[in-house]
Amino acid sequence: GGRQRNKFSWPPGVTIETEDRLLVALRAIKKAGFHTLGAFLAHAFDNASVYNKHPTVYHTIASFLQAKNHAVDHHPAAIVDLIFHHKKLQDIVAGVRMEPNFTLPRYALNPVGPIPSPNATSDALLNWSLHCVMERVEKETKQLLQ
Repeated sequence: GGRQRNKFSWPPGVTIETEDRLLVALRAIKKAGFHTLGAFLAHAFDNASVYNKHPTVYHTIASFLQAKNHAVDHHPAAIVDLIFHHKKLQDIVAGVRMEPNFTLPRYALNPVGPIPSPNATSDALLNWSLHCVMERVEKETKQLLQ
C-alpha cells in the first residue's frame, strides 16, 4: 500500500485558543522550510511561480486573492489594513516613533545619492500605496492625452 500520512488533530473536547492554533501553523511553516512568515507569504504570492502540482495550493491562493471568501474581515484589503494598523508595526527607538522616510519618484531624487527606503512597515505600505496611486494617475493621464 501507499505511505500513510500523519494527520494533525486537536484532542477531542478541548478548546484551543487562537494563539495556540497560530503557534502550530507557524511551526508547520518553519518545518516546511520557510524561515519566516514573510518568506512563506512571498512564495505563496510570487507571481512568477506556477503552482499546479497540488490543486489545494493554487485554489486556496486564488480564492484568497480573488476574495471568494465572503467574510469581509478576511478580504485581502482587510488583511493589509490589519497589517497597516498593527500595534507592532512602528519602529520605536528609545520610546520614540521614528519619522517616516518616504521615497520620491526617481526623477525627484538626487542622481548620485543613495535611494532612501521607508523605515517602518506602515511607512512602506503607505509609500507603496502612494506609488500605486501615482502609477494610476500617470496611466490615466497618458490615456487622456491620446
